[in-house]
Amino acid sequence: MNTYIGMDDIKRYFLQPGYIFVTKEKYIIQTILGSCVCVCLWDLQAHVGGMNHFIYAKPWNEQRTAEFGSVSTPYLIKLMQTKGASLRSMKAHVAGGSQSREMNASIRVGERNVEMAFRVLKRYGIPVVQRDVQGSRGRKVIFDVSTGDIEIRVIQGGGVG
Repeated sequence: MNTYIGMDDIKRYFLQPGYIFVTKEKYIIQTILGSCVCVCLWDLQAHVGGMNHFIYAKPWNEQRTAEFGSVSTPYLIKLMQTKGASLRSMKAHVAGGSQSREMNASIRVGERNVEMAFRVLKRYGIPVVQRDVQGSRGRKVIFDVSTGDIEIRVIQGGGVG
């Protein structure tokens, strides 16, 4: 689904690590990923879409922030529902979770992040229609919430989040 996205009448939002963005307006949401993962959700019937960008799979203490996939992804789903989306008509893209060559292989942050994203989506019954996960390269994700189209570009130098 590498559709050209770049119409001038669409607003743009750059999603930082540890944040969530959900809207009913026409938006292009972009983010940069390394070991972090983003889940892009959309519901074409309700005309709502959103993205999260999480850093770690789950908290190691009582933290309940969007930095963690076990917190961020269910909250993204709930935000979608508050805007009128339905679990039956939501679809998902999952991207990220790379492991840089410099990173200690035993840490497996990217792998754990990917596993968490799929686990949460499965629990809610949301199908994943496209995935671009793991490997050793970073990614730039460009998501058009009005159509559900996603473009993923490989970043040669790795990634940020």
